[in-house]
Amino acid sequence: MGSDNNTDWFKVRGFDQATYQDGLRLYRTGYYQWLPETYGLESVDVFKGPTSILYGEAPSGGMINAVSKRPTDEPRGEFEIQAGNRDHRQLGIDTSGPVTESGDVRYRFVGLYKERDGDLDGTDNERYYFAPSLEWDLSDDTQLTLLSSFQKDDGVPVNSFKLPYGTVDDTPFGKVDPQTNYGAPDYDKDERTQATLGYEFKHQLDDTWQFEQNTRYSHLDLNLRSTYVLGGTGDGQTASRGHLQRDGEIDSFTIDNRMVGKWYTDRTENTLLFGVDYQDLSLDGKEFDSFGYDVVDIFNPQGDIAPVPNDQLTERQINKDQLGLYFQNQLRIDDRWVLLGGVRYDSADVRNESERENTTVDETQTATSLSGGVMYLGDNGLNPYLSYSESFQPEAQTDLTGAVFEEIKGEQWELGVKYAPFNWDGYVTAALFDIEESNSFATTPAGYQTQEGERTSTGLELEGVGYITDSLKLTAAYTYTDARDANDDRAALIPKHMASAWLDYDFEGTAVDGLKVGAGIRHVGESSGGPTIEVPSYTVGDAMASYDINDSWTAQINVNNVTDEEYVASCESDFWCYYGESRSVVGSLKYNW
Repeated sequence: MGSDNNTDWFKVRGFDQATYQDGLRLYRTGYYQWLPETYGLESVDVFKGPTSILYGEAPSGGMINAVSKRPTDEPRGEFEIQAGNRDHRQLGIDTSGPVTESGDVRYRFVGLYKERDGDLDGTDNERYYFAPSLEWDLSDDTQLTLLSSFQKDDGVPVNSFKLPYGTVDDTPFGKVDPQTNYGAPDYDKDERTQATLGYEFKHQLDDTWQFEQNTRYSHLDLNLRSTYVLGGTGDGQTASRGHLQRDGEIDSFTIDNRMVGKWYTDRTENTLLFGVDYQDLSLDGKEFDSFGYDVVDIFNPQGDIAPVPNDQLTERQINKDQLGLYFQNQLRIDDRWVLLGGVRYDSADVRNESERENTTVDETQTATSLSGGVMYLGDNGLNPYLSYSESFQPEAQTDLTGAVFEEIKGEQWELGVKYAPFNWDGYVTAALFDIEESNSFATTPAGYQTQEGERTSTGLELEGVGYITDSLKLTAAYTYTDARDANDDRAALIPKHMASAWLDYDFEGTAVDGLKVGAGIRHVGESSGGPTIEVPSYTVGDAMASYDINDSWTAQINVNNVTDEEYVASCESDFWCYYGESRSVVGSLKYNW
C-alpha cells in the first residue's frame, strides 16, 4: 500500500492480520496503532490463516508475532550507526549478559534513536526507543523474565492516499508526482508514546507438567492530526480533502495462564496444553472527523489548512473485556504421524460510547473455535499435511449509525507438503489454502468502513531456501491468491501473482574474505482497485553488501528499489491509489563485542 510512517499495513493470504508481541495481543483500534520497533526484536513469526485456537482474537489472515530480544548467557553487545537518503540517521546500542557471577541473573538493554524524512514532501518522523529486560533463574525449575519498553515518536504523518486520476489514469496535466503531499505539514502531527511492562514465568512442576504465565500492561498515548485527499470535485483540477484528529490514550492488560504436559510411551509422544487468558482494553479520547473539510489543487496542493477549534472534538470511550478458554493436544505416533486437535471458547464484552453520535452500545460477542491437523513424516524428508482452523475477532468499532460492528469469523482448510532432504542444506514447502470470512470489512466510496458479508480467498504458496553451493544461497517464493468479495468480484489490494527471489554470496576463504553480497527481485502482478480499476504489475530490485573489517567491525549498505522505479502499488474501491516507496539507501557501521 505504499510508504507510511505511522501504520503497519500487512495482508496475509488476502486478509488483514493481527500483531502480537511475545505471544500477547498488541491492541490496535482505529487510528490508535501500536508500532513495534524492529531493532528491539529477536525474530518475527508469521502464522498464516485463522489462528484463534491458542492466541485468541485474530483476523482471518492470521497473525504476526514479534519476539523481543532477551538476556543472553554470555556477555555480548553491539553499537551501530546508520545514515541514508531522505536524511536517515540512526544510533543503536544492544548489550546483554550475566549480572551475577553464577549467571543466574542476566540482563539486556536495547536503545535506539532514529529520524528520517517520509516519502512525501514535508513529512518526517523522529523516534526514541529503550527496552531493558531481566531474566532470573529462581531455581532449577523456575524462571522469571521481566520485559519492558518505552517508545516515543514525533513527526508529520505520511498520508499516501492519492486519486486514480493522475496515478493509474491519465490527465491533461500529466501524472501526479509520487512525492506530492495532500496533507498540511505545518498543522498535521503524529505524537505517539507507548510503554509496556510485563513478565514471563515458567515453573516445572514435575517430569510431566509445566506451568507458564505471560502478563503485560501496555499504555499508548496519541495526539494525531491528519489531512488527506478524498475525491475529485469534477473540474479536473481540484479535489476535496478530509481531516481527522485523535487525542487520547489506550490502556490494556493481558494475561495468559497455561499448563503444558508431556508424556511418552514406546510408540507415542503426547503434548497436552490447556489454559485461560484474559484481555482488558480501555480507550479514552477525543476525536474529530470531516470528510469534506476543504478543497485542494490536485497538481499544486497549497499545504495549509484552517485549524480545528478544540470545542469541535468529541468524546469517545471504548471498553473491551475478553475471556478465553483453550485446549490443544498433539500426538506423535511411531515418529511417522503427528495428529493435532484443539478447541477454544471466547467471550468478549464490548462497550462503545460516542458523544458525537450520542450513542452507547454495550453487547457481548462469543465464539467457539476449532482446529485440527494431521502430518505424515517420511523417511526421505517429505512431509505432507492437512489442517483445518478457525478464527474469531470481536469488534469494538461502530458504523455511521453508532452500532457496533458484528464479530468477524474465519475458517481455513490447508493442504500442503514440506520437503527437507537430509543430504541438502535447505527446504521447500508448498501449500494450497481456502479461507472463508464472514462479516468482512470494505471501504466505501465515502471513505468509511462497512461490513459487506462473506469474503473468500483460495491460493497456492511455494517457498524454498537452500544452498546452491557452499557460498551461494537462494531464497525464493511464489504466491497465487484469488481473493473475492461478497459480490464474487476480485478483492481490492490483493494481486493474484507475487514472486520474489534473493541470492546471497559469501566470499569466505577468498582474497576478499569477510565480504558478503546479495541481490534480489520482487514481482507483484496486476491487482484490482475496484470495479473499474486495474493496477498494473511492477517489479523492483534490491541489493546489499557487507564487509567484516575485523572480528569487531562490520560495514554494510542496503538498497531497496535500486532503479528507483515509479509505480502504483495498489488501489481500492475505485477511490484511492498508493504509489510504491521510492529508492531507499541506508549505510551502517557496526561494532560488536
